Amino acid sequence: MPLNYSKFDHLVDSDDEKPDPQAAAEARRKMLEEMRAKVEDSEGSKASSTDRFSYAEGDCNEVAQELLKLCVAKAPSVKVANGVLSVALVEKVEGEASTFQVRGQTRHTWDMNFKVRWTYQWMGSNFEEGPQRAEGQMAVCDFTDATTLRNEKNPPILRKNWVDKGKLDLPRQKEVEKALGGKPWPAVDGTLLASVVSCLEVFTDELPKRTQHAVQQKKEMREAAAQAEA
Repeated sequence: MPLNYSKFDHLVDSDDEKPDPQAAAEARRKMLEEMRAKVEDSEGSKASSTDRFSYAEGDCNEVAQELLKLCVAKAPSVKVANGVLSVALVEKVEGEASTFQVRGQTRHTWDMNFKVRWTYQWMGSNFEEGPQRAEGQMAVCDFTDATTLRNEKNPPILRKNWVDKGKLDLPRQKEVEKALGGKPWPAVDGTLLASVVSCLEVFTDELPKRTQHAVQQKKEMREAAAQAEA
């Protein structure tokens, strides 16, 4: 069967002027290094967790990636054109996340990318057609701790495309694309992207709690191992 290339139409919601994600990540890493140098210069090499300006850094990539995947997967569905638009799968969650302390306060920083596979399901116009389904995907790039979710100051980079339009007609296709959201930023209420944004806000709130829990678990495991060896 010949391949139907019309199913792979691209809908790109990114601007040529967008900063390079790798360059932005490098800038953030340099900022952290500069912060560390300033703290070490002001406090000396004997800084500890009780010092006012002590600085500590830790890797929390695994915790952040798993939490992000869990949160986005729970995005509420959206009703559109007598059908339902839903998040089917969250995949390719990549990037870095870490913690550091300044003046006794734990801060989190991250730079992550992920892909959302979405489905649109509706009933055919007659009994013989039955349930219908179309699929697409949305890549969210450069989601960082500096990303603004509720204003246009620092949006993430979004790229959307259809994977399989099925029997979707053009008018319904346009309605689904509008219901997906994208431009303008911030996401318009009632779109699937707005649902995803709400989940990203939950991620931002929950990451400190999950990181603290993971640190406590590792501490307890180390203590248990030390007691077993004693």
